[in-house]
Order: sequence, then structure tokens, then C-alpha cells
Amino acid sequence: MEPKKNKLELSKEQFESALEKELASIKDKIKMTRLGANGPLKQTPLLKLYDEGKLEKVFIVLEMPKIQNKTSTLPRAQRDVVSAIISKSIWRAADEKRKAEETKEQETESEKEVSV
Repeated sequence: MEPKKNKLELSKEQFESALEKELASIKDKIKMTRLGANGPLKQTPLLKLYDEGKLEKVFIVLEMPKIQNKTSTLPRAQRDVVSAIISKSIWRAADEKRKAEETKEQETESEKEVSV
């Protein structure tokens, strides 16, 4: 049995799928909180991005290189939010890929046991 690799390679599709899921999760949470009877939410960098329509995959993907190159015009707090969304999306994609590989390995092992 070969040693496990610590590095997972993610495809563009895997990352974008995870990013879409992360953004959908954030939007759902914002909508649910705004429906509450606790009054208006305090304005946060995340809510500002949401209200401006910037919590979209295209915007996030295009803004990330600008943040890395220090050419983004977003305020610091909003840049931090975009960076956090990217990081969470990468972790989500890596976790999904790891789980899929583990499931595949378990299926392969169970097939070997059945054939023996």
C-alpha cells in the first residue's frame, strides 16, 4: 500500500462547483436572517457585497487575482471576505474530492473481498 499524499489536485470545475455551493450557502443564510423578526441587520462587509450584487461566482473569480496583486479597489474588509470565501471554497472542494476518493477506495476494497 502506497503512502497517502497530502496534496490534492483540484480541477477548475471542482473549485467552481464548490464556490457556487459556498455562495449559495451564504446567500441562503443572509435571506433567512433577514426574514427574522429581530429588525434590520447591522451592515457588514459581507452584507455590503451581497447588497451590491457582488456575491457571484464571476465577480469573486475575477476579483481574487486583483486582491493578490494588490490592485483591488474593494475596501480591506470586503477583500478579506472575498479571500475567506475563496479559502472556504478550496477547503470544500478538497473535502469533497477526498470523500469521493475514500468512497471509491472502499468500493474497490469491498469488490476485492467479494471476488475472493
